[in-house]
Amino acid sequence: MYILNFITNRKFIDLFTLDNDKYNKAYISFEVSSDKDHLNEISTNRGELNTSIDAVFLAEDENHKKCMVIIEWKYTEKYSNEDESIKIENGIHKKGEERLNRYTSLITNSKQLKYKHSNYKSSVYFYGELYQLTRQTLWAEQMIENKDDESIKADDFLHLAVISNKNKSMLSSVYKISNMNLEDTWRNVLNDNSKFMIIDNKKIIEALETLLQSIECDDINYKDVVFDIENPKPHSSVLVHILRHAEKSKTNIINELTDFLTYLKTRY
Repeated sequence: MYILNFITNRKFIDLFTLDNDKYNKAYISFEVSSDKDHLNEISTNRGELNTSIDAVFLAEDENHKKCMVIIEWKYTEKYSNEDESIKIENGIHKKGEERLNRYTSLITNSKQLKYKHSNYKSSVYFYGELYQLTRQTLWAEQMIENKDDESIKADDFLHLAVISNKNKSMLSSVYKISNMNLEDTWRNVLNDNSKFMIIDNKKIIEALETLLQSIECDDINYKDVVFDIENPKPHSSVLVHILRHAEKSKTNIINELTDFLTYLKTRY
């Protein structure tokens, strides 16, 4: 929660464990799909021809609403200007037509997506990364609208795209559909820009550094920010040995967080 508030500049007051993965119940879930198909897609299984989210938190905001924080991680990927609505397969425009059929009514009925057309062929919603952001927005809206049928039950959402500032291909390239870069193009089609943020991956490291300093200076009691996970998989994360602290001392926690920061800085 500390890191989430730091990187978003929000004031979430609590986190909820997620019930969508019965084998690894935790405060964050990865490669998240809906329990039921709300986007007219082929499957809801992870990684099988459907919209999924890299990572999800479920946090309580200041108004005591459950906010689903959905995260898309873009680190090494490059900018794409391909129009997914006219994609050709076996010499015909089958793939593009399928995508238009799936998402047209959802885009038209979306409260977050601003521009409405009778035909979205070659529209901003189907270009490169914008197509992915479109589907993730629709996914979040449908998860909220159909929360009675979903294990993740949210009242609102916040959409984070974690992109390194060094990834100029992704951040600075201009889309021919808009003559603007990724962020400006995407913000231009949103009704509520407060629901979308682009965050440099270094911001996450900065959050951990600040947290570590606060523990060292006793501004924060480490026992308030380091906690056990219910039934964790021993091999599931480099963080497990940190999170399962039991009765570890403050020095142990500082050393382990320091080691983890070193690992992150080396890798990212």
